[in-house]
Amino acid sequence: HYQSGEFIGPRLGDKILFSLLILTLYYNDGNKTDIQSMQSVAALLYFIVAILGYGAASFTPSLTLDRPLFYRERSDGLYTTPTYFVAKFLEEAFIAMFTSLVFTLLVFFTVDFQGSFGIFILVYYL
Repeated sequence: HYQSGEFIGPRLGDKILFSLLILTLYYNDGNKTDIQSMQSVAALLYFIVAILGYGAASFTPSLTLDRPLFYRERSDGLYTTPTYFVAKFLEEAFIAMFTSLVFTLLVFFTVDFQGSFGIFILVYYL
């Protein structure tokens, strides 16, 4: 799957698109102390959390596309249902770690958030 553009595109494309959107809207707002900038940064943090939910939606189509393969291999006794879903989750988690790192690097340093990048990425991953 990792060599397929149809697999990587939705997972990486939305992160790059939203990080560029954030870059153009909130560039260097993280270090300003006026009230409007602080409200903008609070709205940005909400926006980042909302993006997480939309990013998780890219996982669902891969389950429906693999359904015929899943039925065939499960009926052949190759694996159980929980094994399949754990394997799919791990596959998605691996690519999500990479794409999320790209997103957080672009957002944190272009917006110029105050504080630790380590804490920002830890909160983003959890």
